[in-house]
Amino acid sequence: MSQIGNDIVDLRDLWKRYEELNEELDTEAQEPEFDAGDWHEEITERDMLRELFEEVGAPFTGGEFDEPTLILESYFERYAQDLAEELYEVADHWPFTCIDWSQAAEELKTDYTTYEIDGYTYYQRA
Repeated sequence: MSQIGNDIVDLRDLWKRYEELNEELDTEAQEPEFDAGDWHEEITERDMLRELFEEVGAPFTGGEFDEPTLILESYFERYAQDLAEELYEVADHWPFTCIDWSQAAEELKTDYTTYEIDGYTYYQRA
């Protein structure tokens, strides 16, 4: 199955998986003994990925996205902290040791779009 459920999801990897599933299912469907029931998991995964890309958009030529990263809602506070530490490189010093990361994450979310994917909520930079 795909990366859905992981803290961080890369849309480029999901797009590759979607293309693989389409190719595999198209090839198998040509076989006279093809039984869709035998391919239920793959068909379900492909359909879920198709719905995702209908919502977030397909990649540009070459499989590139403007923003390829999806962040799981339950991980977003940690993501906000990691992002701030990466940007300012002083994570173990004041004021980083005093920040309300929950509030910081909530404010950061205003720059993100939410998507519901297979029962999970993800954020993508808008």
